[in-house]
Amino acid sequence: EKARGSQTRLPKTPMVVVLTDGEEIRGYIEWYDKSCLKVNRQGAPNLLIQKHCIKYLFKQEELGE
Repeated sequence: EKARGSQTRLPKTPMVVVLTDGEEIRGYIEWYDKSCLKVNRQGAPNLLIQKHCIKYLFKQEELGE
């Protein structure tokens, strides 16, 4: 399969993305590029998030759930 430009695909690791407004998004990061990342979520719409809106992110397993 041909890659989409300079996007990088990642393994399916459950992640928590914390936005600058404090909202937490949970899901798998499907791919990212210079300006954004795509988060796939179960039971909710997938999201394309611009990187400047992200405060930080971490692996969901670090929550100890």
